[in-house]
Amino acid sequence: MTAGAIANARFRVLLWSIVGAVAWLGALAIGATLWQADPRAAGFDWELVVEAGRRVSAGLSPYDPALLAGTADLAALDLFYSYPPPVAQAAALLAGVPSLVSLLVLDGVAVLGVALVTATLARGRPGLRPTEVALSTVAILPLLFPVTVALVFGNVDVLYPLVYGAVLLGSVAAGSGPVTAIAGGIALALATVAKIHPGGIGAWLLVRGLRERREGSTPRSWAILTSAIATGLIVVVASLFVGGVGPWMDYLRVIGAVSGADVIVRSNIGPAAQLALVAGLDATAARAVYVATVAAGLFVTAWAAWRVRDVVLSLAIGSVASLILLPITWYHYPPALLPFAVAAILRSGAPVSGRVVALVFAAGVVASLAIALPVAVWAAVALVIAAVAISDPGRQRGT
Repeated sequence: MTAGAIANARFRVLLWSIVGAVAWLGALAIGATLWQADPRAAGFDWELVVEAGRRVSAGLSPYDPALLAGTADLAALDLFYSYPPPVAQAAALLAGVPSLVSLLVLDGVAVLGVALVTATLARGRPGLRPTEVALSTVAILPLLFPVTVALVFGNVDVLYPLVYGAVLLGSVAAGSGPVTAIAGGIALALATVAKIHPGGIGAWLLVRGLRERREGSTPRSWAILTSAIATGLIVVVASLFVGGVGPWMDYLRVIGAVSGADVIVRSNIGPAAQLALVAGLDATAARAVYVATVAAGLFVTAWAAWRVRDVVLSLAIGSVASLILLPITWYHYPPALLPFAVAAILRSGAPVSGRVVALVFAAGVVASLAIALPVAVWAAVALVIAAVAISDPGRQRGT
């Protein structure tokens, strides 16, 4: 490397360090202000998990008695713990840790996860320094409002870029080693146990493996899926060993209670809820639309896995579909596509690289502005998918 190249690299690192310092100081200031507000407006999603863990630590059910009794009058915006038992059982280990400390640990893991995924995506690419790619990505994270919202709220989905990125790394040829595949499966299993809908990626892995086998290659997708299934079984068995069947029976009762919650609210960006709002549908009609949405999402997932040649684009489409498999989709879910946006930039070459960067930049701007109209974040998702599509090296070569 020439002296000029070294100087340019150092300048870029300095520039990104300054941008990151300013952005993160701003995010910390916002978080601190909301944490000190009365009532507290930060960390409330994470507090639900921590409180459920404390109940488990005290020998109680992690779920609210009113939910178990079916007497709670629920709406989508109500705050209550409804994750499966393993989440609360794991959180019981944090029962004695102050909520702010554990929240900062959660956010720290999420940020480090983004750095790890993006650095790994950049590894082995000529002219790219993995540390610089990771630094630049982490530097702009607080400028992406859906990410900032997840960080401040302390929602478990703040880990989505790490989870979906791990599956991406395990799926692409450059990351097809057994360790990467196993890691992707473990991440997917843990996310599915916690949030359920990431399990939709399992359908993509299954069908993609069939395509890979038809093409005569070793199904990398099945290696990830096998790891995910094994991890999921281990988690469930461990949960039953620790708490017995009681918490799972409570969970089923809670699911029955929350299934009747009103999910037709403006902040629910799920297609069924938004269509119900626009068309003025009642709850019964909205549930029928939701069932159709799930069926469509699974169909698109399978179609993309089987028909879309480019594995990055195929998985990106499946990832988007996975976000709509539950009745509620929040504004801070789409950052799951962050690894795909980074992958699109990293693999794009002339003459499309400028267009790819422009599309990803526009997606970031639209996603942040959509905080005023959450459903508009789908436009940002579409821009990321477009960036991934035109960055496909095979498409650029005309193959």
